[in-house]
Amino acid sequence: MFAVGIIEILTSLDIIVLIGVARYFPLGIVLINVCTSLFIILIFHKEILKITIPQFVIFSVIISLQLLSL
Repeated sequence: MFAVGIIEILTSLDIIVLIGVARYFPLGIVLINVCTSLFIILIFHKEILKITIPQFVIFSVIISLQLLSL
């Protein structure tokens, strides 16, 4: 997640330019991370779902901002 943040910052400062399919890599990495953690929580650790709801709200904001920046 730290590397994705660095890539997003460098892209917004026009230091690096992601073209083609590479523009979707940061979004894909975040989506894979969120989906994996959600599936693990739903399958194995349902009792901690209440605790992680704020985290998923923050991730949904991050994902929507990344979608809007494309």
